[in-house]
Amino acid sequence: MHQSSSVAHDEMIDRLTHAIVRYVNAHPNASDTLEGVARWWVASDAEHAPAALLQCALDVLTERHVLTRRLLPDGRRAYAASASRADDEIAEERED
Repeated sequence: MHQSSSVAHDEMIDRLTHAIVRYVNAHPNASDTLEGVARWWVASDAEHAPAALLQCALDVLTERHVLTRRLLPDGRRAYAASASRADDEIAEERED
C-alpha cells in the first residue's frame, strides 16, 4: 500500500510541476506564495493536492532553476520564474 501511495504522490507532484511550468510560460512575470500558486497557478490541478505535495513541486522546480524563491518580510516564500530557468524544461513542456 505504501508503494502505491508513493507512486500516486510522485504522479501528483509531476502533474503539479507541469502545471506550474505551463503557468510561468504563459505568465513569465508572475510571482506568488504557496497559497497563491495553489489558487491561481494550478487551481484545477491542485484541487485535491495536499499543500505538502504542491510544496514538493515548487521545491523540485526551484532546484531545477525553473523557479526562484525569495523570503517575504512575513516569513512566507514567494516563487517566480527564474530568468535562467532551464530551457529544456520549458521546451519539454511546450511539446506536451
